Amino acid sequence: MGTMLIYPVLDRRMITDSMTKYVDTPVWDAVRNRMFWREYLKDNVTAQIKYASPMEAESLKGFPKTYIEVAEFDCLHDEGLLFADRLQEEDIPVEYYEMKGTCHGYDEAFDSLLVSDAVKRRVKWMQSVFDC
Repeated sequence: MGTMLIYPVLDRRMITDSMTKYVDTPVWDAVRNRMFWREYLKDNVTAQIKYASPMEAESLKGFPKTYIEVAEFDCLHDEGLLFADRLQEEDIPVEYYEMKGTCHGYDEAFDSLLVSDAVKRRVKWMQSVFDC
């Protein structure tokens, strides 16, 4: 079993440097992210917040092998990096990739070599998880 996270939203607190830095980037930015959390947690339920905002969990024990891919110029960049660090600290296998020179949504450029390479890497990782 495994989980693949591509520019993941992991922390409702929005306290990373990239959240402060990327407030007007294309496709997704800190302003849109704040709107997302406001709508996603509309009833303000926080009793089990670790399921919506896993960076707030005391432990990630039991989390599956994970693949994380982030864009360099993305408000979510640091959340992905910090989550990868936490997984490693808790001895959970993780592969982390930062896509240099990209912003959120870069994988919409289907004809680019960068996206082609990323898709091949993702498929290879999934095959390794599912023993294909």
